[in-house]
Amino acid sequence: MDSEKNEDRFKVKVTKTTLIQARGTLVWEENGVLHRDACHLPKLNLWRDLFPPELEQKLLGAEAGEKIEMTFPAGNLIPDHDPAKIFKVYSGQFDFNEEDPFIEPKLGLFYRLGCLTGMSGVFRSDLRPFRIIDQDANQIWIDCNPPLAGRDLMLELDLETISASQQERGGQCIDLASKLSEGGPGMQAGLNGLKTEFNSGKSYFREDEDNDLNFYQKPRLLPHLDIGARAELEGLYARLLTKSNRILDLMSSWQSHLPQNLETSTVVGLGMNREELRLNPKLDQNLVHDLNQDPELPFEDQTFDTVLCSLSIEYLLEPVKMLEEARRILVPGGLLLISFSNRWFPPKVIRIWTELQEFERTGMVLQWLKESSGFHTLETFSLRELPRPEDDRYRKLSPFSDPIYAVWAYKA
Repeated sequence: MDSEKNEDRFKVKVTKTTLIQARGTLVWEENGVLHRDACHLPKLNLWRDLFPPELEQKLLGAEAGEKIEMTFPAGNLIPDHDPAKIFKVYSGQFDFNEEDPFIEPKLGLFYRLGCLTGMSGVFRSDLRPFRIIDQDANQIWIDCNPPLAGRDLMLELDLETISASQQERGGQCIDLASKLSEGGPGMQAGLNGLKTEFNSGKSYFREDEDNDLNFYQKPRLLPHLDIGARAELEGLYARLLTKSNRILDLMSSWQSHLPQNLETSTVVGLGMNREELRLNPKLDQNLVHDLNQDPELPFEDQTFDTVLCSLSIEYLLEPVKMLEEARRILVPGGLLLISFSNRWFPPKVIRIWTELQEFERTGMVLQWLKESSGFHTLETFSLRELPRPEDDRYRKLSPFSDPIYAVWAYKA
């Protein structure tokens, strides 16, 4: 009898009153880079929430497990790029405070409108983003369009569960397009072929400039992601990694986030603490090596099929050199896969990482990859707003799981 009830539950179809749990993904491209930005959507409702009319028609009658896809030309889902939202301001109009990580305007970076004075209709608390798109000695041109404005977009909705609606009082009235685009998707895009000014005199300063081996001398057997985010990262690795890989796990520790059933020929871990590496069940070999002291990797050319750098690239003082070394030791067609979240060890993270918006960090990693050259088929992925597990130690700080960001490319 219980199994019949379960089957009936899975047969529930989308109507105006049902509740939908889904994963929404915006897929877009810029200068040959494919981006997929996903967001967990726990409780969508066609009656209460706002959907593009064509998408609403596609959803009616759909069942759990289906994927709904729609393509939207520029301006049809997110407002089109409006030249009237490009303004000229002056350096004296910038008034930074403790909410603003940067204290000077930089080409290609995003800022909040509230840091500008003398702007009509703009208040100190205004969090809307703008981007610096050009500047000279005194004048600065800013673009106040949404980061995804003017882009062709594909929207994917993976329908996870559909349930009959219980009587509700109130509701959030979500605008689906706004929900999927809020928080920074689009900020990882380059600025019309120009290099973003991620580097300044202090970009790679750290709170603790002492030898890294001293900091990592004691093992830290703490998970770097909550259990839900770890499962998602393993799932991403499972989709991208092939069988019988020779894998180098760069900046490794006691967890490698490799899928349980992944077939590999060799997994080598290169990290900072011997005890952490010894306790990692995924590693066949391990060695201690400080990439900030010596970015040259101790391996022959074309040794590995895959190089992973999980949750650690924000500690590198010379990331481009490390990426060049990763390219050298990869076989032609080999995969370089970099992942990160929004957690780190504060004393050792590079300053620029803490000053950027989360999606801008993806843009910086992309720029590092392009500077290292020799890679093709660049892609990015992000996932945010998964529910944080009830027993997670950070549950009181945020209801959402740790976000996942990833950048990957293949050796030419």
